[in-house]
Amino acid sequence: MSRLTDFWKNFDVYNDDIVGKTSIAKQDYEMLKSQQLLVSQRDWNSDSTLFTIDLPSEPFVGDLDAPIYIMTLNPGAGDDEYENWENTTLQDLANNCVVQGETDYPFYYLNPVLIGTGGYDYWRNNRFWGLIKALSEYYNSEDIAIKKIANNVCDLELCAYRSSKWDVSPKIASKLSVVKAMKDFIVNVVVPGVIRGEKIFLVGRGREYFKSERFNYNGKIITFDDLETEFPDRVVFYHGQACRSMSFNPYGYAKSGGGGTLGGQVLLESLKKLP
Repeated sequence: MSRLTDFWKNFDVYNDDIVGKTSIAKQDYEMLKSQQLLVSQRDWNSDSTLFTIDLPSEPFVGDLDAPIYIMTLNPGAGDDEYENWENTTLQDLANNCVVQGETDYPFYYLNPVLIGTGGYDYWRNNRFWGLIKALSEYYNSEDIAIKKIANNVCDLELCAYRSSKWDVSPKIASKLSVVKAMKDFIVNVVVPGVIRGEKIFLVGRGREYFKSERFNYNGKIITFDDLETEFPDRVVFYHGQACRSMSFNPYGYAKSGGGGTLGGQVLLESLKKLP
């Protein structure tokens, strides 16, 4: 088990006077409260940039030993998120993922038992739509295509706390225990795996949190930002507005009938090569 799994197995949340058990770690709660960065359901709205304290944190979705990693900034909190998390099946699958339990769908938002939930619609029918279509044509089976993604792709949330929109300074976010734990995993597990040629890494928002990191590659020191140029076959950085939508549709498989992204194409080609 990785240090990241150990961190989340021992995750200790703060008990708030208003909502009771929160989703915020004890060591993060007071700082976030003093910065007025926390909100509960009674004050929440879809334009909020505050972290929700009464929705589950979600640090990663998928197998932490997967050959393909996606790095996103933090899980969202849409209009239907509170209703979504009333689903006990979703709760069970998310909890099983945190402890890395056995499952046919490690990327649990692709599990058909979650059809109808916001998370399933977001990942299955939005971000992975074109990738599933392309793989379904390649394998002549949608079921194989979905399981291929579910078993080989892991989404890493740099910050596990939910917000509708992100407006937290790197100076504050870098101090959060959940961010430190995920950075440790990315720096010590993901990037070395990329350098060894064992991992694919698609990077959305959050690269600024790794500016000070240095890695040894063939006797020379490289930065996090160097990964894209050193390993163009296995590292893709999304840029500009593409970071927000972070589409995984391969070329020619966007819903509009064209388009697609380099990240989606790398995912497609990488998944086709896996057994």
